[in-house]
Amino acid sequence: MENNKTILLVQNQIEQYQLWKTGFFTQDCQVILTPSQAEVVEKIIGDFPVDLLLLDLNIGTFNPYIFCRSIIQKYPHLQVVLTDHNRQQMTWLEWEWASSQGAKDVVLGCSEPSQLSETFRRLFQILGWQNIYNEVAFADFLQTTQLKQKAIQQPIVESIYGGRFAIDRVFARNLCHEMYSSSELEIKDRRWRLRIFKKCFVGQEGVNWLYKHLKVTRPEAIKVGQELLKQGHIFHVLKEHDFKDGYFFYRFSMDGFPSKRVFS
Repeated sequence: MENNKTILLVQNQIEQYQLWKTGFFTQDCQVILTPSQAEVVEKIIGDFPVDLLLLDLNIGTFNPYIFCRSIIQKYPHLQVVLTDHNRQQMTWLEWEWASSQGAKDVVLGCSEPSQLSETFRRLFQILGWQNIYNEVAFADFLQTTQLKQKAIQQPIVESIYGGRFAIDRVFARNLCHEMYSSSELEIKDRRWRLRIFKKCFVGQEGVNWLYKHLKVTRPEAIKVGQELLKQGHIFHVLKEHDFKDGYFFYRFSMDGFPSKRVFS
């Protein structure tokens, strides 16, 4: 396997970019930084022999999950790793979703030297690059660098099997964008008791979508939908019900709240 890998960094924070860049430099990798615009990222991948795309989940300009899936379909040789330095844990549901979109791994909480060393060792192993990993060069880097010693204070995201269920806000937002743009979830005007409710979907169909795409049970899919509702991404058209597996109308907040003509 050849050395001199080319890494494309799409990171939302300059400190994270500097951290990753310096770490990869110790391994004689070429690093490219690009603005967080999907069309620019894709153009670079098309123009350069990129080996790894390191993509921040907090990119707000496009959905990193959808982009990961689409870019791997076009460039199957490319390896994609997602990152989120703000978090220490992830539910199995989110891991499964990232994997189903084609991501090789998700790197969390990478901010301290001790974390960085183990992260790079594990990352190179997952990518199949373990025979080019230079432990000595990385150790020298850790001795000389002036990294900030910042402890991350982040609430734990519990398992879907735990007593309380929560979804990270970034994952929830991206999941809703995926649902909203999917041809498998019908969003249209619907009539109920002489009222016409604009741009809504049926709760049962929403459960069907979550059940299929997240590969969870129906009760778990209802929990996911309820969490999306609690975070304000979707709502019952009259704000009278939680998220239910039945003939109830729900609307995405991106289409406007009740004051913005949910019904007429």
